Formats: sequence, structure tokens, C-alpha cells
Amino acid sequence: EQIFGYKKELNNKYVERGIESEDFAIDFAIQVLDLPFAIKNETAFEDDHFTGTPDLIVGDVVYDIKCSYSCFTFPYLEKEIPNSDYYAQLQAYMHLTGKRRACLTYVLLDNELIGHTYEVEPLKRIKTFEFDYDPAVIEKLIERVEESRKFLESLI
Repeated sequence: EQIFGYKKELNNKYVERGIESEDFAIDFAIQVLDLPFAIKNETAFEDDHFTGTPDLIVGDVVYDIKCSYSCFTFPYLEKEIPNSDYYAQLQAYMHLTGKRRACLTYVLLDNELIGHTYEVEPLKRIKTFEFDYDPAVIEKLIERVEESRKFLESLI
């Protein structure tokens, strides 16, 4: 993007599903997790290294809601976060907001586009991974940002 002036748009059926279902997934998570007085966060946060908009900020916790494409991509049985990028994303959100606890919450919604309607109780349609702020992760991410900036400068 910096060199040629074009930004690559990430676009596939999984991303489209998440974008189309985001508001409903957030509302579903608020209801099932019983998060009183929670509303979708619209505030973007930014510093010299990171930018981001957590889906929810409730008390001292930031939430990011992921809408699974189907029951086959829903991490119901997983004990660890299936995508480490999301762990880093939430670490950055905590750093930006000053919060020290995060919840990565996967939601399984019906998907009429592919004919999946799930007759499963709401609590089985939610999978949450909770974790604390880790300053060592932030230090590594800042190092990566700085290394990337230096590399980019060497190309321009």
C-alpha cells in the first residue's frame, strides 16, 4: 500500500459472513453472556503503533466477537484460541484502552446462505476465551511494527 498506493482488500465468504452478521452476533453475545447495559463500541483507539476498535467494552474487559461460518469452523471443543492473530489483536485492544482483561467470543449463528440452521441451545452457540493483558506481548508487537517500518523505509 505504501509503495504502490493500493490497499489489498481481504474478501472471501468467511469475511463476508462476519461483516454481514456482526451486529446480530454482538447482540446475541450480549444476551447470552448476560452483559448488562452493553452496546456495540464505535470508538476507534489509536497510538503510535496500533489502531483498533473492540466490539464491546464492559467494565474492565474488552470483547471481540467472531461469527463462525458454520459449525465446522466453530471452536466449541477447542481449549486454546484457534487463531493466535486474534490473541494479539485483543492484546492490542487492551493496550489501547487500558483494560487488563479480554474475551475473544465466537458465536455460531444460523447460516441460511449455506442451509445451516442449528437447533442448539444458545449457550452451546457461544465459545469464549478469556485472558489477561501481557506487556511482554505488546513489547514484541511494538518491535515487529518498528522492524516493519524500517524495512518499508528501506524499500522507498
